[in-house]
Amino acid sequence: MRMNRIVTIALAAIPLAAYPRTVSTGSAECRPGVTIAIPVIVDDIVGASGVMIAVNTDSAVLKGAGVSAGGLADEASIVAADDGSGHVCVVIPKLKASSGGGELCRIRYRVREGTLDLYSDVALASVQFCAADGVTDLSVENPITISNGMVRVTADGADGDAGEEEVEVKADGGDLPQETAEKILDMVADDLSAHPEVKSVAVRGDVSIVPITANLGIAPRIDVLGTEATATYVKPSITITAFDSSTGVVRIRVDPGEGNSIRTTPATGCIHVYGTSNLGEKMRYIGNVEVDVSPYLAAETAGEAELTVDLGDYMFFKVKAETVIKGDGEVE
Repeated sequence: MRMNRIVTIALAAIPLAAYPRTVSTGSAECRPGVTIAIPVIVDDIVGASGVMIAVNTDSAVLKGAGVSAGGLADEASIVAADDGSGHVCVVIPKLKASSGGGELCRIRYRVREGTLDLYSDVALASVQFCAADGVTDLSVENPITISNGMVRVTADGADGDAGEEEVEVKADGGDLPQETAEKILDMVADDLSAHPEVKSVAVRGDVSIVPITANLGIAPRIDVLGTEATATYVKPSITITAFDSSTGVVRIRVDPGEGNSIRTTPATGCIHVYGTSNLGEKMRYIGNVEVDVSPYLAAETAGEAELTVDLGDYMFFKVKAETVIKGDGEVE
């Protein structure tokens, strides 16, 4: 008689490899009133795909002024929050590499006036690495050594090894709004990292397009001469390359403009669709547009994205990139 047997194989639990790490913040020595950038550095990211960092400083000495990606981080994925009390949280869901060490990010601080001879620790309150599944917390089984930096405010304004004085941003038409200047510095950070001698950035072109250019992930052309860099802005354009009326899928391509380059995916909510039933009538904003930007950074499909749009009764439509999410009002 033939007998069927159920065979049970017991597998011994195999622990995940341990990846001890050291995470540190930089130090700086600077004058009151300047802006400095403090790096957050890890010795090895092996086994990790993302990280969340919380940093505490003395809000009476330092004021958070923004965050930019380090060499290990995907610029587009950084989300930073500063509650105004010296607590900054940076979330980097996607790392560019699978191993190696370097900068995760740079946190910019404005040194407050009236703080001469004071100091602030740059203290890592928490560091959490996650595995490729985006769920597993690698920090539970893998020890993390913390090394905190410090910012000292002195009269001579000497720079610390990790600190940097503020790079001045200027335009032909005069001073730029602080928010615009910060967007420019964020988008050219990678270019300037190879030129530490640069002390100022001169903006050429229409500065009004800086916000939407940044929202589309476009960096301007950079030319460096001595201690000054020139950022040349050229207006980008959007072309509709395909449209499937049965599915409502619109394929677009963003042209960054001559000399400019696409560095990151577009900011959420900056690509809008407008439609009308009759040619020549005012177009209305169409909400609930799904945007797939997965092809945007690939070499062969650079600048391309797919929009899924419910056009309803609209027979004509156009796609625009804007700095804010539109309401339901009519636009020209």
